[in-house]
Amino acid sequence: MGERNQRIFKEIDNTWQDIWESTKRNVGLALHGHKEFAGWSWQQWQGNWSAFC
Repeated sequence: MGERNQRIFKEIDNTWQDIWESTKRNVGLALHGHKEFAGWSWQQWQGNWSAFC
């Protein structure tokens, strides 16, 4: 993979991380108003999501 492609993939990855961080903050605050949700990892969200559904 070329250097240009690696740079593009890194930018995409960073963008998704930013989206994930803001999404879990917003969802966490909407669900319970707890800031603790913002500290959860992706695996914690997947594991705990079933409890909310």
